[in-house]
Amino acid sequence: MKLTQFLYDRLIKWDCDWDMEDAEYPFEIKEGDTWQELEDKALAWEEEHGLEEIEDEVIDYDLEKAYVTKRMVFKLDDHYYAFEYDYSCYWNDTDIIDKELKEVHPVEKTIIVYE
Repeated sequence: MKLTQFLYDRLIKWDCDWDMEDAEYPFEIKEGDTWQELEDKALAWEEEHGLEEIEDEVIDYDLEKAYVTKRMVFKLDDHYYAFEYDYSCYWNDTDIIDKELKEVHPVEKTIIVYE
């Protein structure tokens, strides 16, 4: 869960809420680390592993419940991965990431459009 929680925080929330007691990330966190030290460690880890968001698209939504289901594709250590997640400004669900994370491969396709 360390990697998926980190990915959720970095790729989806855009701004980590560094919570020292509950933090589970793929790099070492020391008691007393400042926010800037944590941010520097995260950026260094991302650079070392080539973390790159490729796409993040809405695949379903529910206006009454105020949430969307999205699919994210990202690159990590020269591999591509995808997962779906539910996102709302009122709540979030990180458990779905661990269940749905799977390796994918880029496939070039030709699409014919008639205008």
